[in-house]
Amino acid sequence: MHVELTGIHIEGKFVWDIHAYELGRLLLALPSLVPADAVLYVECGGIEEEVRQFLHEHPAPATTKVYPGTIAPIPQIYHVPATPKVLSGLAQVADRHSSYEVCDHLHVYRGSTVLVQGYDFMSLPLSLSESFSEQQVADFCHKIGARYERRRIDTT
Repeated sequence: MHVELTGIHIEGKFVWDIHAYELGRLLLALPSLVPADAVLYVECGGIEEEVRQFLHEHPAPATTKVYPGTIAPIPQIYHVPATPKVLSGLAQVADRHSSYEVCDHLHVYRGSTVLVQGYDFMSLPLSLSESFSEQQVADFCHKIGARYERRRIDTT
């Protein structure tokens, strides 16, 4: 089988890197940061059955192809609305499992714009788009008990 290496990813001159975050708190706080019509993208190779069932029951009405984080084995991929109700439910399910049973990669996008990018979720920093102000990032990090820093990604 083959995974196509195309799709949207975070773009811009810089990102806000979030360090020392926890999955449940992150999921509960996301609605305060992202627009109501945003979509949560979850990619996992070893997803727990309860998590898979929850994600399967809450499909996003419209999706966009996201650049994959896993090439092999073929991961399970889900797109769900990033609404308070769905994210709260997912946080409750996630609290019963290791974060690695929930996702390997986690992103939030709106249309064709990636707002939050988390490759190797929990191992690497979570990156927020430069579209968020420093005050928004600081408020979000305060809610989830994390720290942040600005990192340049545009090498031109």
